[in-house]
Amino acid sequence: MCEAVKDMINESRQEGKVEGKAEGRIEGREEGKAEGKIQMLKELVKDGTLSVVKAAAKAEMTVEQFEKELDKFTKLSGDSGK
Repeated sequence: MCEAVKDMINESRQEGKVEGKAEGRIEGREEGKAEGKIQMLKELVKDGTLSVVKAAAKAEMTVEQFEKELDKFTKLSGDSGK
């Protein structure tokens, strides 16, 4: 293979790596924002500021899905809700 073709292949690989890293950062930020939003909604439900129904709607989840997340949160925080 000639050097010019090798150079083109290497450049393409580098460009792919750069694009992949950028996409990964964007996806990571979006996931982090979504997790943070759900965390805040769980805290608002826990302290009585927001109903489970409204929190589930804000999280774009069913009430059942949100309650499962809330149960996980309660178990992790060591709070039995009493």
